[in-house]
Amino acid sequence: MNDAIGLIGGMGPEATTHFLELIHALEKGRTDQERTPLVVLNETSVPDRTAHIIEEAPSFLPAITEAINRLRKLGVKQYAILCFTAHYYRAAYDRISGIDFIDLIQLTLDVLEKSQEEHYTVLATRGTIAGGVFPEKIGATKIRVPEPAVQEAINRLIYRIKRGDDKSVVTRKLENLLEENQLHEPPLILGCSELSMLDAYLGKGINRFNPLQVLAEAIVGHHDGVE
Repeated sequence: MNDAIGLIGGMGPEATTHFLELIHALEKGRTDQERTPLVVLNETSVPDRTAHIIEEAPSFLPAITEAINRLRKLGVKQYAILCFTAHYYRAAYDRISGIDFIDLIQLTLDVLEKSQEEHYTVLATRGTIAGGVFPEKIGATKIRVPEPAVQEAINRLIYRIKRGDDKSVVTRKLENLLEENQLHEPPLILGCSELSMLDAYLGKGINRFNPLQVLAEAIVGHHDGVE
């Protein structure tokens, strides 16, 4: 179990499946024995992250902490959390001893710091934006956020994906929203696991960066290093 990597998912469940598909695609052609061992917790009972950050609803930190400790007791040495908004408490996760946190946000920042782009616009939940999960600047690159009305519309689309709405329909609505608000040309950060699921549906002309792909590559790369 020591070489297994833990994944805390379930926020939402389909996005967790999507992430496993990203891992699978990177390891295509390998035997079962050559693939990355994973311990996946589908933590669907974690309280809504955005509601906690914006409306002072019950905290999700205890539930995430419990999941981390469960992985530690199973002998897992490293883990990642598949919800961007849950990274609001990423400093707290990093302080839990006996298990290493693979920080999705820090991985993203490390890549974007090397970017030649002047700015990115982050698409994410209201909680991620309001909680300052992404900084305003990374090196010379500025991180912009949509106007409030656009942000509300993006948040509604995210929750439609969570409900299982047709992804091609949601993608068209997102593309129209981006074009209407002149956000279709600047590079975008798909800063939500549900929006990552739309990556395969978005038009090729939309310049975007998918942090979950970076996380998948980091996890597979770690396993290859262990091997």
